Amino acid sequence: DNGMLRLTKQDHETHEVVKWGGQDVSRELPWQPVFVPEPYNEKEDAGVLLSFVRDQPTGDTFCVVVNTETMEECARIHFPEGHHIPLHGHGTWMQGDL
Repeated sequence: DNGMLRLTKQDHETHEVVKWGGQDVSRELPWQPVFVPEPYNEKEDAGVLLSFVRDQPTGDTFCVVVNTETMEECARIHFPEGHHIPLHGHGTWMQGDL
């Protein structure tokens, strides 16, 4: 993957690595993934992974929802064109009137 950031899961017993298959590694940069477990399910990978993804050529951002059992994409939530979420993804305190 030439050092590209990827959404992956690894089985620590078998060392199998499964990647989010829907990612276009030539342009999509995922960051800040959050695991949301499926309620009342005992399987450790039952749930979804939410991650912001930046389209590098355009600077646009979307949120991807990935099934963590299969690492298949479930949905994309697109933000308006030109709407950029900073890569750090955290809030910023700005004192005073904006």
